[in-house]
Amino acid sequence: MEAGLSQQQMGIYEESQGPITDMDSIELDKENIKPSRRGRSAAALAQVFGSSADERAQDLQTQRAGFEKELEGMNELDDPLDVYHRYVKWTIENYPQGHNQQSNLVPLLERATRHFLDDNRYLNDPRYLRMWLLYANQVRDPKVIFAFLIRNNIGMDLAAFYQEYADLLESLNRLDQADEILQLGINRRAQPLERLLRYHKEFQRRMMEPVAQEADAQPEETQVNRSILGHKVSSTRSAHPNRGGIRSGAPLGQKPNKKMSIFSDTDSGRSVVPDSSAAPWSHLGTDVSRRKENIREATRWKGVTLAQSGRSRPTPAEKLDVFQDEESEANPVSLNPRALAEQTRKHSEDSLLFSDPLRNFPSKDEPQPTATTSKRLPLSKGRAKAEKMVVDTGNVYQQDREFSLEELRASLEQYRYHE
Repeated sequence: MEAGLSQQQMGIYEESQGPITDMDSIELDKENIKPSRRGRSAAALAQVFGSSADERAQDLQTQRAGFEKELEGMNELDDPLDVYHRYVKWTIENYPQGHNQQSNLVPLLERATRHFLDDNRYLNDPRYLRMWLLYANQVRDPKVIFAFLIRNNIGMDLAAFYQEYADLLESLNRLDQADEILQLGINRRAQPLERLLRYHKEFQRRMMEPVAQEADAQPEETQVNRSILGHKVSSTRSAHPNRGGIRSGAPLGQKPNKKMSIFSDTDSGRSVVPDSSAAPWSHLGTDVSRRKENIREATRWKGVTLAQSGRSRPTPAEKLDVFQDEESEANPVSLNPRALAEQTRKHSEDSLLFSDPLRNFPSKDEPQPTATTSKRLPLSKGRAKAEKMVVDTGNVYQQDREFSLEELRASLEQYRYHE
């Protein structure tokens, strides 16, 4: 046997000799890349995020215009589906963030799937089915797409259809319907059949795993109960169990480890295979038309008043009236600085006399206390220092009005401001 590599191996080897993409070039843009089950080309991602935004937008616009020009003359081609296939593949590679206003992926898939709906050449073409599956992943309710494909006999000979439909039903916990779809594909001998049979076995194994885990957990639970029942207690305690006390544990008729029952939709038991006598379904409609009841009609905003609630608006409370004395406004009090200074001097003297009535009397030697009083009162060496009031408190209230100390001081001559 001649040593060496086959042509296929040589092709793979030569292909691997290409330049290796530096992953650091797309490290900062990973969060803008939508995950794909088939993976993405690192070289294509590096090319997408390697240029500036303006250059990239201009380049994408030029390439998109080229695809649109090809679509105009695709009716003259032997394989018109190839143009749409390359167009969709280019859109997915150059817009890794998925469908948005710039990529326009969903309208493109609608055009492609609708254009070849009546072309019998592509009913079981893997490329055409791939576009339908991509379209189903972008809409709100993918079950509508799969039901439409079954009704119109699109992709019924391909195993990929049954695998994708079973994955969707399994994610919705409709296991019986998923098994029914896989059985339908096996009975129709969808290709590749070996892959579909292997997938069905894996599906059955996943369905049996919860049952096997529950069966394995049952003996352990029984063993725990036996060990508890085997404990010895005194005869007095066993003769009168739980007398006058609260019963512990789970209530009667209820298992302690019983699983929570999951609500199952009534539609899950319905067959997903349509009846052969059902009416034909020739028009699917766009994604916008299928969810038009959830889209608000565009109206004019300028001059439109938003609808208000029926509740009455609370009336504002009346302003609080501040009390003003009419007599004080009619007879305003004016301060005469000289008169006020004289009054202040007089009131200060009166206050001092009030506190010390003998302050103006000449001081004399105090009489010596007698022996009797000397025992009761201590001897005083002299008179206490007299207090001096700087402000006459009598001027604070004048003519039924109260003046502050600052006002009294400002009315004095020495504090007046002279221009």
